[in-house]
Amino acid sequence: MSRINKLFLCFMILCLSLPALANEDMISINEMEYETAANYKTVEVKKSVFDKITHSPAQVHYPVEHVIRYEGAPAQFVSFHVKRNDEIKAGDLLATFVIQRDEVQITRLNMEIFRLEEAFEKGKASRYEQMEAKDEEIALAQNAYWREIRQLEKRKLMIEMEKFVFESENAISDKKQALSDLIKTYENTNVYSEVDGVVSEIAYFRELSYVYSGTMLMKVYDPNTVLYRVDDSLNRLRYNMQVMVSVGRSDNRATGYGRVLACPMAMPGGTGSQYAYIRVDSFDKAIKMQVSPTVSFYEQYLEDVYVVERNALSLYSGKYFVYKLSDDGMVSKRYVNFAFGSQKDGALLIGGVEEGDMLIIDQ
Repeated sequence: MSRINKLFLCFMILCLSLPALANEDMISINEMEYETAANYKTVEVKKSVFDKITHSPAQVHYPVEHVIRYEGAPAQFVSFHVKRNDEIKAGDLLATFVIQRDEVQITRLNMEIFRLEEAFEKGKASRYEQMEAKDEEIALAQNAYWREIRQLEKRKLMIEMEKFVFESENAISDKKQALSDLIKTYENTNVYSEVDGVVSEIAYFRELSYVYSGTMLMKVYDPNTVLYRVDDSLNRLRYNMQVMVSVGRSDNRATGYGRVLACPMAMPGGTGSQYAYIRVDSFDKAIKMQVSPTVSFYEQYLEDVYVVERNALSLYSGKYFVYKLSDDGMVSKRYVNFAFGSQKDGALLIGGVEEGDMLIIDQ
């Protein structure tokens, strides 16, 4: 067989075997499926409420506080009879001291009183004698003229007598009061409470160390007046703003709504304390312990605004934009005005979109 005939025979065999191979290993064109649109995850633009809740740790603050001081002569400290966080009542014994009497000062005051009283009695006796002498002169006067003169002289003596008595009695009274106060300070070795409250702070003294008049011993607050103090250095709170306060242990927390009484924004020029103070009228349950207070409030709250997921926004060269998906499957790029937001709270848009727009979320 010639070479040409051999080639023709091989070609015929190949042609006869093609349908069998096609049936077993090749895919029919009619059975192929084409994707006509991309599978995007989208979000619809709707008008909604944009809110951002902030939770801040707070501190318990008692605005009504009394400072108890030692008043009296220099004394030596013995002991306190209360401790921090104790609840006390008016009249309770708080502290005890030892006071050394100054006998020299007491003796000096007693001698001054004795001399003043002695001079007072002698002065009165002398002035009574002078007035008696004037009475005799009036009785022996030769005429009405000299009688009038002696009566005027007696009236002058009586005025001087009244002045002398007034000044002497006042001087004696002042010295006696000074002596009484001095003795009282030596007898005042105990300090008692004049108010009801809870001890918040106690000074430290070594045993028999000296304390002086005006020394602060402790602070007592009124537990019936409670405020909650929160750091507001970022000026997030406003005067009379409603907030929520929770307090207590994790398994038994009490919650209540309150108002901001004072905050940095309420200060003239924004200066002053960095703290805001909050009062709660009532809680939903009794508070066993004022521990771990937390203040929660809406840092931002806007109604009827466009809010979408933060992933729908892209940023390039300082401009925010979104990809809008139309009904016919076309994707268009839209620049938007992004106000603020976060991954958690969403994004607030104030322009560039309309209600019902479908935006593609970047995954």
